[in-house]
Amino acid sequence: MVIYFISIIVFNHLSKDLTGIDVSQGMINQAKKKYKKINFLVADVIDEKNFSLTIKNKKFDLIFTKRCIQNILSQKKQLRIIKFLGSKLKKNGKLILCESSATAQKDINILRKKIGLKKITPPWHNLFFDDEKIKKTKFKNLKLLEIHPFMATFFFVTRIINAYIKNKEGKKTHYLDNHNILAKNLPQNLLSKFSQTKVYEFIKI
Repeated sequence: MVIYFISIIVFNHLSKDLTGIDVSQGMINQAKKKYKKINFLVADVIDEKNFSLTIKNKKFDLIFTKRCIQNILSQKKQLRIIKFLGSKLKKNGKLILCESSATAQKDINILRKKIGLKKITPPWHNLFFDDEKIKKTKFKNLKLLEIHPFMATFFFVTRIINAYIKNKEGKKTHYLDNHNILAKNLPQNLLSKFSQTKVYEFIKI
């Protein structure tokens, strides 16, 4: 679901010159075995100076992250890194961040509380995005185009409906529960505010 949605956004930016970056040498080694035509580098985006040296100060048409920025446990640093990544784009280049939303998780927990379910909290190593903070922040030469709530129905059904049913049955939820499978196949634009995973689409101006 994530890959399909992202492919729609980035289709016009496909290039033969692709670079994959990860902080883990082990993950890079695995990726190299699977994707022979991609240039892979080991770098940590938090270390901005070393990151810039590693990519040789290259500018990109498109930068895409998947659940990367949410691993930075400071909102101030998250915003700084978004700005930094924007500086690595060519003019009119796109920055596509697939990250988790604290705003949506809050809405999910409001409904869970009303039906007697426990509050969901992020993993200890994650700080989910505050959507309003993202919207209000003025990034230099970077404009937020849209926040895409592309998994809203899925999260509503799995985190609220299925969770409630399993709780009443005294059973644990499982990703292969029938309701969860159904949730993946429903239109995802029915209940936009419940999409805990979102795509934050920026453009270099």
